[in-house]
Amino acid sequence: MKTEINSYKWYLFLVFVLSCSSGKNLSRDIEMICQSELGGEYLQKCSPDNTYILCLQEKKGEQSRNFSSVKYIVINTKTGKLMYRGTVIQGKVEWKSDKKLLIHEKIGILDQKNQNDRIYVVNVEDGHITQIDQKEKL
Repeated sequence: MKTEINSYKWYLFLVFVLSCSSGKNLSRDIEMICQSELGGEYLQKCSPDNTYILCLQEKKGEQSRNFSSVKYIVINTKTGKLMYRGTVIQGKVEWKSDKKLLIHEKIGILDQKNQNDRIYVVNVEDGHITQIDQKEKL
């Protein structure tokens, strides 16, 4: 009886160690993907349900070309698979829902007020893009 309990404890310990190490490996894989795709410093934001992670890297524009860009990727946190990548010029990227990104992008002359903004939603699972009318409530 005592050997069965000890065997059971070792079994539980082994399961715990393996589950922890696989989580660390996946976390390390995600970190490696972010580094290889974006390099340098980047910001991470989890989706509302924590299924995906959005990694963002903003690059400020040169003084002569007063615009910035946001390079971004989305990774599945359960599989470590790169799901989507993109770049937005003079804009921002944020989560709209569990698997959709809301993207604001400035198009054209930057001094004009909202006349040339492009707003769209990207489904990170299938890459489907939906243009949003600026008058439509987000």
